[in-house]
This record gives sequence, C-alpha cells and structure tokens, in this order.
Amino acid sequence: MWAACFRRKGGRGQRRRTGKTPAVCLSALLLTGCTAGGNHALSPRGTLPARTSPTSTPAPPAASSPVTAPLSAQVILPSKRMVAGSTMTAHVIVDNRSGQALKVGGCGSLFQVLLTSAHVHPQPAWPSCIEPISVPVGVSKYTVSVMASYSMCDQRGPPPVCRKAGQPPPLPPGQYEATLFQIRSIAPPPPPPTIWVTQ
Repeated sequence: MWAACFRRKGGRGQRRRTGKTPAVCLSALLLTGCTAGGNHALSPRGTLPARTSPTSTPAPPAASSPVTAPLSAQVILPSKRMVAGSTMTAHVIVDNRSGQALKVGGCGSLFQVLLTSAHVHPQPAWPSCIEPISVPVGVSKYTVSVMASYSMCDQRGPPPVCRKAGQPPPLPPGQYEATLFQIRSIAPPPPPPTIWVTQ
C-alpha cells in the first residue's frame, strides 16, 4: 500500500516521496486501520473505545408473606407476681381464623396453665370423661386457674412431699413461666409470659 503513494522520477528507477499524500492513499490507510483491528471502529480522536460488557442487576427477592396458623392462643395473666401457694384466675384467648368451628373431645376444659421453670416440670392431669367441646370461629376466652404450688405430690416421697391434708406444697420463690397445656393440639404453643413467685 505504501508503494502506491510513491512515483518514479525519470528513468533511473528511483523513488521519491511526494510532498502531499493523495486522497486515495489516505483513504486506503484509514481503511487498512479499520480492518486491521477487527471489528473496532476508530473514535474521533483515533483511539479505540473501551469494551464494555453488559451488566445485569439481579432483581431483589420477593418479600415472603408471614405464614399464620388458622388458630392461635394467648395466655393473659392479671398479675406478674404471685405469693407462693396462692391461686389466680387467668384466661386463654383463642383466635379461630379457620372459617369453621373446631370440634374437640375433652372434659371440663381444653386448657391448663402451669408454672414451669428450669427445676420445676409439672405435668397436667386431665379428667377421664369425654364430651364434645366446640371452639367457635373468631375470638373466644377460656378461664383457667393458675396455682403457685406443685401440680402433684407424694405422701412419702420423693419430693415434693404432700402436706398433711394431701395438698401439694407451694412452689419455692423465683422466676417461672406460665406455660399453656392443651388437652388436644388445638393451636401452636404461645410464648409463655413470665411470672414471679414471692414468699
């Protein structure tokens, strides 16, 4: 290509460079520059533009809606403190969002609330009778008795040993949890409220 931009002088076979570059040569040089570098095009200043790779921003994960059980229960205490050996009346609130009444076989009551701790693990005692009990749609309230005493005792041992009248002894002072027990699996166990037993 450069040879086309020179011409012979006289008959000596010498080549001399002309003072001006013909337009054809300039066009050819530009064309050569365009094709020599592959598919890159020259920028107005004669430099190759930087290659940019396409980037994609991932879409944020969709917020998951919380899953709620069709039935829920809650223990409501009138006080956060009890004297050892005393009894208080509490309530269990049940919210039935299943759209239909729940039929449960029980006797007397569906719920018990017992005081538990790291050292006290009571077990509820249920009556042996069976009768149909309905948990209606919506919010319903059930009355329960909470005792600051052991739920069971033994006449001779091991501890706790029953009193002379056969009653369980009072709980030792300390921090407890008002734990909900159900005669059947009606609702997920709620977080038990804290209660303090005093002397």
